[in-house]
Amino acid sequence: MSPVFFNVSSSSAALPKLIQRMDSNIKDCLSLSEFPDELLLVILHDVESETDVVALATTCRRFHYLSLEFFLDQCNVSIPSGEISLNSAESIRTLSMLANSLLAVNATLQHLSCDLTVNFKTPIQVILDTQNLSRFISKLYSVRHVSLEMMASSMIEREGAIIDLLKLIMQKSCIALHVKALQRSTFSLGSSSRPLRRTSLISTLTSGSLFDRSRRKQFEVPITKLEVLHIQTPPPFLQSFYPRILAASPQIRELSFKYIFSPENWETLVGDIRLPNLKTLLISHCNLPPDTLLDFLSSHPSITFLEFHHNMISPIHPPRMPPGILPRLERLKSSPEYITYYLPDLSTFHALHSIEISAGNRLYGFRRTDDAFRCIATCANDISLSLEFEANSSVLTTWLNGGGLNLRPECHLRCVKSLNLDNRLRSHFNDDALARFPDWLAEFPALEHVSFSAKCLPDSLKMKENNHLVEAIRRLCPTMRTFQFRSETGWEHSYAEDCG
Repeated sequence: MSPVFFNVSSSSAALPKLIQRMDSNIKDCLSLSEFPDELLLVILHDVESETDVVALATTCRRFHYLSLEFFLDQCNVSIPSGEISLNSAESIRTLSMLANSLLAVNATLQHLSCDLTVNFKTPIQVILDTQNLSRFISKLYSVRHVSLEMMASSMIEREGAIIDLLKLIMQKSCIALHVKALQRSTFSLGSSSRPLRRTSLISTLTSGSLFDRSRRKQFEVPITKLEVLHIQTPPPFLQSFYPRILAASPQIRELSFKYIFSPENWETLVGDIRLPNLKTLLISHCNLPPDTLLDFLSSHPSITFLEFHHNMISPIHPPRMPPGILPRLERLKSSPEYITYYLPDLSTFHALHSIEISAGNRLYGFRRTDDAFRCIATCANDISLSLEFEANSSVLTTWLNGGGLNLRPECHLRCVKSLNLDNRLRSHFNDDALARFPDWLAEFPALEHVSFSAKCLPDSLKMKENNHLVEAIRRLCPTMRTFQFRSETGWEHSYAEDCG
């Protein structure tokens, strides 16, 4: 290959030809990159001047930085920004570039997010993407927050690549790890794809240290700096790995589990785990054995925030949790049925000051919400209550219209000083429901603050200018101090100013 020199100062009219010649030369460079190191050393040995060697190295280094930066920029990926998101088919293509980038050497990332399912075409490609991600992370000095999405797999090589990746992340001062695994994995092989054999698959991989069956139980995890861990749908090969991460992470303060469908898996994950600094525990959409759950909660009195909803507890009607559990609990997010039938009497949570529950649904209406209100009335502290409405407007209106002042549980909620209302429906509350809210709020005997989210009200700016709702609340609720609308253009009305 003969060298090609370009005169950059040439006229703009010559640029198309220049670009064409550069493109041809780049293809030659790509073929040159496939040369063995021994041949490249022979070529360098024939360069007589040390100055030429330095110039060659400098030029190649500059071209490396410029070319990678140009390519990454086209895919909206920037290492210097400290935040990288590889969650699209376009951005995931940069993995091979990142794995070879000198920009990554000793770099620090605050956030790294990668979806290893977007390029889920063949087993080989999935493994190569995982290994390229590992090569990229290995160059970094540290990565603080990592979010991974992957497919569950029965392939030994794939399992090894994932475990090696997680171990590497732990070595890079990671403090927050979110791992989401999809339950099923299906490879879509094109018609031209030849049948895969284990020997051909192994020979295709770039990594020299593959993971075989004999290594499955031989891995160890050193002490980590992990503070936050989110586990979602753990595949079988990780169910014995996560306990090792937990055991090696005494600084964990936030732990969450989602979509764990087998009680046996739950026992494997947390059966013998003790986290002395655990403050936040989130459990949703899991099938839980009550004895193991009770043992875990009893062993972690440091928990101050519990989020517990959409879970199945086997057997279906377990005994209520004993009083005295979670003595430092300050915030609770749950479903009405758990508050009514499973959690201990709320009066036993002496530090509790914030409760968030769903309100109403198509099947049960608001009956469970009313039952939860009766339990909340026993709280010893002032409570900030958040309701997330799930029932449609007609069901909501019927509930708001029902009952007299002495028949509804709201009149006993003297502990509720602040009420935050949200809406999970696609549309805002209708006019009939909004017209009933002031009368309903008046049934809270000591309510001082109320707020509506953006999904509740139809037109926040128009309501601010001519707000019948705010005026009706002022007239019917003598204890009310503030009305707040929560959104990007949120506003707040103080009733104290009206009195002044």
